[in-house]
Amino acid sequence: MVKKVAIIGAGVSGLASIRCCLEEGLEPTCFERSNDVGGLWQFSVSRTIEGRWVVLQSKSDQFKLRLGR
Repeated sequence: MVKKVAIIGAGVSGLASIRCCLEEGLEPTCFERSNDVGGLWQFSVSRTIEGRWVVLQSKSDQFKLRLGR
């Protein structure tokens, strides 16, 4: 009989947990409240400032990452 495992969240850790469960012969079920996987790393380009900086902002609005060109 295959053991069933619940994974909460389809972020980076959740996806890694799913992979480990599958490698161990377990049957994972992942529960994610959004429509996409990726958790806090679901970035979208929000604006470009004078062609020098791209501001990426996560959907949670808690983190911002600034990358120079």
